[in-house]
Amino acid sequence: MRRTIAACVVMTALIAGVALWPKVSPAVQPAAAVALPSNIGVVDVEKVFNSLTERNDLQKQLQDYAIGLQNDLKKAEEDAKGATITAQALPDRTAEKRTAVGKAAELQISLKAKREVSEAMLDQRTSELFRNLFEKIQAATKKLAEARGATMVIASDESIKVAEQASTAETQRIISMRRVLFASKTHDLTDDLIALLNNEFAAASKK
Repeated sequence: MRRTIAACVVMTALIAGVALWPKVSPAVQPAAAVALPSNIGVVDVEKVFNSLTERNDLQKQLQDYAIGLQNDLKKAEEDAKGATITAQALPDRTAEKRTAVGKAAELQISLKAKREVSEAMLDQRTSELFRNLFEKIQAATKKLAEARGATMVIASDESIKVAEQASTAETQRIISMRRVLFASKTHDLTDDLIALLNNEFAAASKK
């Protein structure tokens, strides 16, 4: 009984204390407007890549390189297939057949290794060409920014939208990766950067 009375006394004191607290308005006064720097540029890197004349030239180079690798593989496949057919046609349990079977096996192993090497070589060449192209984009961006008086240029991802049928995980991933929520078109250097890079590539091609 004493504990019950004590608890009631404590609760009454707490309620009284809350009633005495000064009321705070939930409304928060907005901070004074702060002028933001306007010397920031944005670039849609994906659009730049897809619009460059040099990129098309690189794609053609990679296509020709891939065709060369495929031709080498085709010849190796024909050699391995021919050796297998030859070995199968020989009489069983002969030294000649054992030698032919060994040769066919070696060619099959060599063909498998050649495929793996060709894939690695094509991947390395692709990475190298596009890495060099990105470095040119960075250099041209710096040149354009300095000409326009921009002190910072960031990659814009405003064009990336969350699809209606996207899963929860995909939606959260896209939202968490967004860097630019809004940028005025006055900050957009994309088209000017594309023009600069295409003009530089055209001039270099004439030399």
